[in-house]
Parts: sequence; structure tokens; C-alpha cells
Amino acid sequence: MQWHVICFNKMEVNRDKSVAVDYINTLGAGAGFNTKELVTALVNAEKAPKESSINNRITESEAKISALASAVSNLNTLSASAKALNDRSDFQSFNASNSQTTAFSVSTDANAEPGSHTVTV
Repeated sequence: MQWHVICFNKMEVNRDKSVAVDYINTLGAGAGFNTKELVTALVNAEKAPKESSINNRITESEAKISALASAVSNLNTLSASAKALNDRSDFQSFNASNSQTTAFSVSTDANAEPGSHTVTV
């Protein structure tokens, strides 16, 4: 009885517990360089532009989402401020001043007309 033993000297155990073998170099058909590394580099070079494009679009989308969230926050603040001004009395504030307090007095009410008025005595 004759046994044949094949020795795989280029074996790796991947994270998922599978065994990755560089069969080309193991069987002696390689050109003396690591074909697995070459293939990995070629695959990475092929996917790099697409991956970069996707990452750029993700970054742009996140910036747009952030800007929209900021706009919504500002609109909510504006809405709350507008709700605080909910009746006419908020806009009917009158002020009167008198430079001759010893001659006469002044007062205002809801019927006061805006503007500057002169009184001659």
C-alpha cells in the first residue's frame, strides 16, 4: 500500500474558520509571487472608486439630513414664538411721554392713535 501526502504550506485560517489555500503556488504553477495578495489587491483596486463614490453620497446625504433637522428646529422655534403672540393685546402696547409734566398729564388707552402730537396751551 502506498500513501501520497500533499503538503499545503500556504494555508491560512480565516475568521469564519474556513481554510484559504493558495492553490496556484502550492501546486507549483505560480510565478514565485503571492497570487492571493495580487488578486486581493486587484479586487480592492476595482472596488475602491465605487466605494469612494458611495461614501461621498453617504456624507452628502448626512449633511442634507443635518441641514433639514436644523431648519425644522428653527421652524419649531418660530412656531412657538408665534403662538406666544396669540391675541391682539400683544400688539396694543402704547406709551406716552410728556416733556412738561407740571403743565398737564398724558395717558393712553386702546383707542390711541400712533404718532407724535403737539399740545399748545
